[in-house]
Amino acid sequence: FLNNTILILDDSQNLKAYNIENKKIFWEIKLSKIISKKDKIIQTIIGDEQLIIFFSKGKVLHVNKLNGEIIFDQKILFNNIYDVSIYNNYIAITQINGNTTFYNQ
Repeated sequence: FLNNTILILDDSQNLKAYNIENKKIFWEIKLSKIISKKDKIIQTIIGDEQLIIFFSKGKVLHVNKLNGEIIFDQKILFNNIYDVSIYNNYIAITQINGNTTFYNQ
């Protein structure tokens, strides 16, 4: 949740930001050319002006949280991501096989 917003990734790889109070869509991004059908949202980090969205197959999107515009996307070196956590200035990425890697922010 972001205030009164929930992010939904549908079966067609469309990422939608819904207002949970009035059920209207704030914005929608078509991600079918960026992520695979098997990708799932693992974690969303909320910044001042952007969302950082981690997907299970290693794609990371930086999205303007007000209008849904993709600021940039990157592919990290990991697949089968199970969890992404933040500890102080570190991001911990855990894969399904149990391996955890720490990055300094």
